[in-house]
Amino acid sequence: MTLSMRPARTSLHVALALAVGLAFRLWVVAAYPYEAGDTPLYENLAKSLAAHHAFALEYEGRLLPVNVRMPGYPSLLAACHVLFGPGFQPVRVVQAVTDTATCPIAAAIAAMLASAAWRRRVFLAGLWLAVLCPFTANYAAAILAETPGAFWNTAATALLLLGVQRGDGRSFRDPGALAVLAAAGAAAGIGCYFRPETPLVLTAGGLVLLGLWWRPRDWGRLARVGLALGVGLVAALGPWALRNALVLHRAELLPPPAANLPGEMAPLGFNQWTQTWLTTNREIYLFSFRVEDEPLEIDKLPRIAYDSPQERERVARLFEEHNRDFTLTPRMDAAFAELARERTARHPLRTFLWVPLARVAALWISPRLELLPYSGVLTPVRQAWADDPYDFAATVLLFSANLLYIVLALLALPRVRWRTGGAIVVAYLLLRTALMTLMPGPEPRYVVIAFPLLAALAAQLWAGRDAAAVQAA
Repeated sequence: MTLSMRPARTSLHVALALAVGLAFRLWVVAAYPYEAGDTPLYENLAKSLAAHHAFALEYEGRLLPVNVRMPGYPSLLAACHVLFGPGFQPVRVVQAVTDTATCPIAAAIAAMLASAAWRRRVFLAGLWLAVLCPFTANYAAAILAETPGAFWNTAATALLLLGVQRGDGRSFRDPGALAVLAAAGAAAGIGCYFRPETPLVLTAGGLVLLGLWWRPRDWGRLARVGLALGVGLVAALGPWALRNALVLHRAELLPPPAANLPGEMAPLGFNQWTQTWLTTNREIYLFSFRVEDEPLEIDKLPRIAYDSPQERERVARLFEEHNRDFTLTPRMDAAFAELARERTARHPLRTFLWVPLARVAALWISPRLELLPYSGVLTPVRQAWADDPYDFAATVLLFSANLLYIVLALLALPRVRWRTGGAIVVAYLLLRTALMTLMPGPEPRYVVIAFPLLAALAAQLWAGRDAAAVQAA
């Protein structure tokens, strides 16, 4: 079966989809602007860049160079402030355009995964799935790094797949294929300036290719691919590593794991303790986000957080001490770390298996209302509908949309014709999910970046099953 759609008609189709996608995002930006807890920090870093040309914060009356966040998003804010003036609305418009630009890249990935006979149709399906995604559109309105992070993450994936596809038949001796792979490494490096986990794309690609090319006769092309990706990554991240070595006098690339500010104690022990029980986004707001400057309430602690009345009493005493001045001292943090060790020793599977699996569900199965003015309450159904039918309907609609993207992507996996490319995308999604379960809390935003890739996978459902397509695969 061949497609009758002419190139001119395809161009009109693409233009319509992009216009709809941009209009949708501009409406979200106007209707639901959002500033997050990290927004003031990003803004302070941006002001320092714009005023002093330094990545620094004012600390104890002086300008102190820092590595508390990666510099990409503060640089974007600073550039928008310089070009368009103060305020966040121009930033949101830039993000709306950026997120719209991500959509055809996701569609290109969809086309690469399909057989030649169906690529145009799959491209268009992937494009519409991407432009209509409410979750990436929602983050265009937030002063957070997710939107540019998604763009570079998707671009790095597309370039990686293109380089592998182009060079595989020539044992990667084609300079053009190696140049594309170097560009993939550079895109992952640039993305790392916004979201530090972006090079996971390269890790996923490396693992899949290592699984395919483990024989000695394949080591040459494996080395060429690794070298090209590495050159691009180092070229992108080298300047930041050099800056940290010269300015901070530390061989450091990424921010510290807890991303703590100068003079601020990282709650490592507290995070180890929550790692043994915290499984929902609500619990993040009730505990992890409040440990720095708000009271911790023992009555809101879930039953899984303690194994006995005596353990609950120990936690209650620590909460009471914390609530006197909302300070977590090193001694208290060590006490939480001891609780974490005891709980893990009693139930290691809970810490290392059941809690991470519950976090996977929290990351992926969500209505993603954290940026929207909806409660997310669905039960009891009659009461939730009676209290606010609009809130109830919005929650059901977004929850269903989230499930739809996941289910479509899963159903489409058998339709992926280019198995190597599909394996790289799936490996990346699994790696990202596993890494995000190790964060202090399973915030749903951590996987929003991956939704363009879900759209690329889901688009394979629009490919046919005819014999010619199967033969082309």
